[in-house]
Amino acid sequence: MRDAMEAKAKANAMEAKAKALKAAPTTKKTKAQMLKAKLKGVPLKRPSAAPTPPKKSKALAPTPPKKSKKCAARPNFPKKCGKAVYHHTGKVLRSDTKSAWRVFILTTDRVDKLVHWNGNLPQSWSDALDLIDNGH
Repeated sequence: MRDAMEAKAKANAMEAKAKALKAAPTTKKTKAQMLKAKLKGVPLKRPSAAPTPPKKSKALAPTPPKKSKKCAARPNFPKKCGKAVYHHTGKVLRSDTKSAWRVFILTTDRVDKLVHWNGNLPQSWSDALDLIDNGH
């Protein structure tokens, strides 16, 4: 009997809360609803992007390879039967039998790249040092 009375009291309390909620004015609006109502007649605009300058088209002509800043102090080419010339990370040997420079990109490399003289020793020497500077 006591349980029945407690249940009845709880039910009455819940009914009273429900009535109070129904009687409460429904004029409360969320911030989003208020903002939506405020902007109802105003057309929305996206912010304009800053004007970008037109892009320059790249030239189709190949550009020469860039020389590193380390290239300022280049060694002179060795004389006949000279020693190896070390330049930055690589070394260059003179091969008179092949008429070419033997270029090792790294001093620890076992495979060399040949740069033939073709009658122009200073130009071929510069090409050999370019191989070391560019790393190929």
